[in-house]
Parts: sequence; C-alpha cells; structure tokens
Amino acid sequence: CIHTRAAEGEAFESPLHAYAFDADGHLIAHQQSASDTDFRLSVPQQVDTRVVLLSADSECYDIPTSPSLSSLITMKAPMSASSLARGYATSPLQMGIVDVHPQSDNTTVTIQMHYQVASLSVHLEGLPQECTSAYISVASPANGLTFSGTANDIQTTRIPLAVVPGAATVPDSVGEPAESTPSGKTFSTTAPIYLFPTTAPTTFTIAYNDAEGEQYASATYQASLLPGTPYQLNGTYHNGSILLTGTITPSEWTDPVALSFTFSNDGKYMAYTISRNGSDWTEIYVMDLASRRLTDDHIVWAKFTSAAWLGDG
Repeated sequence: CIHTRAAEGEAFESPLHAYAFDADGHLIAHQQSASDTDFRLSVPQQVDTRVVLLSADSECYDIPTSPSLSSLITMKAPMSASSLARGYATSPLQMGIVDVHPQSDNTTVTIQMHYQVASLSVHLEGLPQECTSAYISVASPANGLTFSGTANDIQTTRIPLAVVPGAATVPDSVGEPAESTPSGKTFSTTAPIYLFPTTAPTTFTIAYNDAEGEQYASATYQASLLPGTPYQLNGTYHNGSILLTGTITPSEWTDPVALSFTFSNDGKYMAYTISRNGSDWTEIYVMDLASRRLTDDHIVWAKFTSAAWLGDG
C-alpha cells in the first residue's frame, strides 16, 4: 500500500486524482477525491511504480478514465459563444510525479504539485468604434499532456475577447503611466485563460474587424511560453496599427520576465526587449518581419529603457 500525500500549502482544483502505473506504463491503481489530499493505493511490493497526482477540472479537461502512462490529457472545447474559441481552459492543471519501489506493506510519499499550463491575460485598447469582435491566436501550444508530464503535438489557440465599457490607460512600459488614454473600444479576456506550453518561437496574432474588414497584427516572442508562468499582453490601436507590449509577472508561480514589442513606422521591422528575473537591465533585438529572422542588431546592458523608432525605422 502506498500512502500518497500532496505537499502542504497548495491549492488544488477539485477533484484530485491519484494514479499508480507499473514499469510498462499500465494503470494498476486509481483513486479520486473531491476534498482529501491523502490517498492509499494498493500496489505490489518490490515493483517499480510511478505515482501521479493530478488536479484538473473535468469541465475544462478531457481526462481518460483508465489511462496508461502515455495517455493524453487534452483541453475540452471552451464554453464560449464564439465558434472560433479553442485550445485553452478557464482553470489551471497541476501534476506531481514520483517513482517509488515499495519495500514494505506501507510506504508513504509526499508529492510536490506543479502547474503544467501557462496563464495569459489580454487587454486591447483604442480599437475602432465600428469594431464588433476581436480575438487573439497563439501559436503553437501543445495539444495535450501525457500522464508522464510530456507535452504532445501542437495546435493553434484562439481566444475570443470581450468588449469592456470605457477605456483604461495602458502603461507605456512597466511601472510608467501612459501619456494619454486612447479613444475607441476596449477588448480583453474576462479572466486569465490557461494553455499548454508553446514551442519557441511563440507568435501572438490579434484579429479585429473595422470598416474595411478583418485586420491582423502579429508579434513574435523568441521563447516558449512556460508552464507555471503568468503572461500579460497589452495592445493599443493607433493610426491603423496596433502597438503590443507584454509583461510576464512573477505572481506566486515563477521569477518575472518582462517583454515589450514595438514596430517600425514603415512596418518592416519589430524590436523587442527582454528583462529577466526582475532586473533593470534589458536586451534589445530586432526582427525582419518579412523573413521572420533576427537581424544583427542586438543591444545588451540597456537600462530603464524600451525600444523606439526614428523616422521610418
């Protein structure tokens, strides 16, 4: 018998599942609880066993009833009025894994749970008054997660945005107020959404409609979206284009990374800055948007600054 206990001080989505798999990945025991974090799993002695704790809302995630270690956990179609919505959940998923080799009738293990998803919040301001809808696409999160914690395949996530009455000021950079509040409509996610990690690079595409039809603005982040990390993406519409800035906040999940994206006035280049672990020092990169490749322009040890363009860039 393996006595399984989740680490203290953690908040979980109900119900909590405990699974035991043999060395071939076959399920040998499973328990589920709506509130208790202690489980007793009956497994053979002297047998290599992998124990998996899973915390996930079954309304958001499709969890196999009799899984193997390679079975896939996927996200269900989001509850949304838009048929475009796909590839995200409205609650997080946590998992903990430990390998044991029971030597006696009772073996106790404590398992540390970890978030297996990133969170994303989006806020767009100043979109044209005639705009009736907006959404963001993210490429390319994993399509699912195995019970061994391995991400599987890729997909494109599409997140519909909701109209927000009025307009709020979006900072020009982290900690600094904007010079003015843009007019127009504001769209945002109503709450943080959750998606599986992405492969690098990660592309954000904003889609919105105006008098001329559907329009798009994209920004590429030269890194993966990491599990256990909250991301904030802000956009401001100005003179027919969207300025995107992003921040990754520390929350209680992980160390902070701050992002900002700016586009040259001729639309040929994008500059982005990265500041890691809360540092004031930043690195600045420039990308050729036609080829999606970084140029040789790379500035290190910049401080208290973001990228700006002179003339046509």
